Amino acid sequence: ADFHLDKGALGLLGSAFFYSYALFQMPWGIASDRFGSRGVTALGILLSAGAMAGFATSQSQTALLVWRALAGIAGAAVYVALTGGMARWFPREERGFSQSMFGGVGGALGEGAAFFLLPVISIYLASGWRRGTNILAVGLAAMAVMCWTFLRSDPDPKRHVLAHVFKVV
Repeated sequence: ADFHLDKGALGLLGSAFFYSYALFQMPWGIASDRFGSRGVTALGILLSAGAMAGFATSQSQTALLVWRALAGIAGAAVYVALTGGMARWFPREERGFSQSMFGGVGGALGEGAAFFLLPVISIYLASGWRRGTNILAVGLAAMAVMCWTFLRSDPDPKRHVLAHVFKVV
């Protein structure tokens, strides 16, 4: 309502996200294979938080489009790095099940929570969609820090710094 967007403009916002998401999956996959899924996932989540905050501060339809495209780029980093990381954690015969649980069940629960949380936060806690979106962006930034701290790119404990410190097997 702030921007008086019609259905065509809303479709354009969706397209800006999904085209950039599709275009950047391969570069993020290469980065994840080269540098590890841990760093790429944490960076993608942090970039998603930044894109959310930028979207919330937009003052024009053009700015909304730019931030949605950046959110697609960041979202591709998260999804591609996580699926690649999961493939390294599960044996070949269990990969289909692990990926379906991640993509199907995890995706549905995550999207369901987002569609529930943002309106609740916006109405009852933040007094508007912009502030509510910024609150969620701060939560995402915290998740990025948690991923950087606790996520491992593969199950090999020799590659994980904390394994050497705590002798975790």
